[in-house]
Formats: sequence, structure tokens, C-alpha cells
Amino acid sequence: MKLSLTLPFLLATLTIATAVPDISERETACIATDSCGGDDPGPEKACSGSRSDTDVCEGKKLQKQHSFHNCSNQGGKCCALNADGSGGLPATGNGEDCGYCYSGKCKG
Repeated sequence: MKLSLTLPFLLATLTIATAVPDISERETACIATDSCGGDDPGPEKACSGSRSDTDVCEGKKLQKQHSFHNCSNQGGKCCALNADGSGGLPATGNGEDCGYCYSGKCKG
């Protein structure tokens, strides 16, 4: 009697265990972040926080803003020192020297 109950349970367990594909942690992260492209450069670098020329605001230039919080309130995510987007900082600060407000994030 025990064998008749154990055998179907064993077969069901083996069927489920073999149906689950074996993927690595890297593949799982790739799928979760949608970054599986072959030419993917890897994680994007955030801005340095020092407003260097390599810290660039991406997206659309919204308007010139005096303060970081005004830029953020207008939907901006980055404040650039220069009109070309260079000298960027995330628009999360409370300073009064935003410069140009951009819709995209700051990349360094």
C-alpha cells in the first residue's frame, strides 16, 4: 500500500524538478533588469557629485532654474551647470545653483 502512494509522489516530484530550467544568478539579474543585450556596456555610472564636465544631464532641457527643488517640482531629474548639460547633479538637493533643469538622469 505504501509503495502505491509513494511511487506517484516520487514521479510527480521528479517531473517538477526536471521541468525547472537551471539558470545562473547573472542570467536571473539580466532578465530582472532587462539588460541582456550583447553590447550592453554594464551598469551606468552615476554623476560624481563634483559637477565635472563628464557629469552630463540627459533628456530634454526643460528650462533655466535657480533652485534644485524648483527643478524637481517641474518634473526635472538633473540640474546642469552649463546649457549643454555638462556639470550635472541630480535634482535632489536643496541648493540655489541649479542652472539648467533637464528631464533625464545625471550620467558620469
